[in-house]
Amino acid sequence: MDAASVHVVCWMSLLVAILGVAQSGTEKKAVKDCVGQHVCTTLMKYPDGYIADEGPNCYCHNNRQPPCNGDWEDSSPATLTWQHYERSHWTVQYKFCAPLFENKRPCNEGERAATVTTEIKSWHPDLAEPRCRCPNDLFHIDGWKREGVQWKYFYSCEKTECPSKNLEPAEGSKKVPCAKIYVDRYKTADKVLEVQFACACPPAHMCPAHLKKKDDLDLKTDAKGSFVVNYCEPNVKSSDTAKS
Repeated sequence: MDAASVHVVCWMSLLVAILGVAQSGTEKKAVKDCVGQHVCTTLMKYPDGYIADEGPNCYCHNNRQPPCNGDWEDSSPATLTWQHYERSHWTVQYKFCAPLFENKRPCNEGERAATVTTEIKSWHPDLAEPRCRCPNDLFHIDGWKREGVQWKYFYSCEKTECPSKNLEPAEGSKKVPCAKIYVDRYKTADKVLEVQFACACPPAHMCPAHLKKKDDLDLKTDAKGSFVVNYCEPNVKSSDTAKS
């Protein structure tokens, strides 16, 4: 198997992780024309420069230049490019039929830069709120939340790195969670209600945004509801995962 084939297999097998646990259980519909501010395709860029194209999600009919295809675009107002939350060496790019970030002001520190929504039962992402542009047009995902019949994904420009004690905590010290996952404790499947990222894991580590089999035993509660916490861990596949 050549290098390109290996990339394709890797891309397809990890597609759910790439786009978020919120999409588990969704169904893809037939490709239609893009309307509003829909994402026309999704790209994944690897450290060696290989680019995988997950689309098309929908077709543009406005003579988009350059076309909405598998070509990566740097610093384009017609894209939203973000650092993957579980694989820090992967970068995701959403492409649009129009330059939706054109003429947007620079983001302020700590400001929410954009919100992307999609129906819960079908993956058809839409840039609901392009508010401002990040330096170098690189965004970071803060988390996502289930609201009615939609998932909402939130993006900002910065994410602090998780403290080093998360990897080798000193005696008596506690790890700092990299993510908090709110769940419906009464459901047996499709339990996730919201994911909040607290920090970005260092290189060669990931912040798992999925539930594990043991999580039903580790539920905590605050004023917002029931949740589990996840910590940075090495980029190694685990068999101890369950559909959320």
